[in-house]
Amino acid sequence: MELVRKRLDYNGLSNAEVQAADGEVLPYENEEFDYVFGNAILHHLQLDKCLPEIARVLKPGGRAAFCEPLRHNPVINLLRYARHHLFSTHVGTDQPLKFSDAVLFERYFKRVKFKESSFFKTILFTTKQ
Repeated sequence: MELVRKRLDYNGLSNAEVQAADGEVLPYENEEFDYVFGNAILHHLQLDKCLPEIARVLKPGGRAAFCEPLRHNPVINLLRYARHHLFSTHVGTDQPLKFSDAVLFERYFKRVKFKESSFFKTILFTTKQ
């Protein structure tokens, strides 16, 4: 959290609030944010729990963008397998997104776009209904 605060200060965004919270039960009011951003977080959460929460806290017309690992990437799958089965004990959800997850996103957002930004990640853009 301290690193995030330092980066915000460095970039002149000292008025931003930094808070750790459960991504499946967000501690914010309905329609509180114009934008929600995340980097490599959704694959650690249950989509059927976090997506309605993201939609709930977005204002009408609000947007969300996430950069996430891709499930169909064979290199990532090999590295993920090695990490979780050979080098450490895995705890929690770790399910990289797949293109078929777009159906679940479309339940909560009127526009969903998956865009590959590299061999390792995809960027997901959504707009609240």
